[in-house]
Amino acid sequence: MLLLNEVGGASGFINVRLYEAGNRSRPIAEKDMQVSANQQLKLDTIFSAVGLDSPDRRKDRTNVELVVTATAGSARVAASAVSIDNKTGDTKMFALAPVVGSGNPNINFATPVVTDQPPASNPARHRSVRH
Repeated sequence: MLLLNEVGGASGFINVRLYEAGNRSRPIAEKDMQVSANQQLKLDTIFSAVGLDSPDRRKDRTNVELVVTATAGSARVAASAVSIDNKTGDTKMFALAPVVGSGNPNINFATPVVTDQPPASNPARHRSVRH
């Protein structure tokens, strides 16, 4: 599954490409799509969204490379891929990181960052340490 979240409050266009494990020079499928301000696009499954679910277009889904490229506009997109192992049910989340020199200079890709805020400390309370 591919999750695309526009986080900058602007619109833009993106291109999604899939590459097979044995051939990273030519995509097996690609799709252009528009993202509006603050919109979330959920491509579940990514293979179906780019037209690889028909019997004549079925491909090996092991070690597939997914590339999301900005093509126009001024959107800020956070892209995340979710992988679920069919055998074990193990779920993994991957934040897609921007590649230097990728995309249109008007579009910035942002990767989601989860931070845990430390609990607020009470400055009036001080504990001493004994050895």
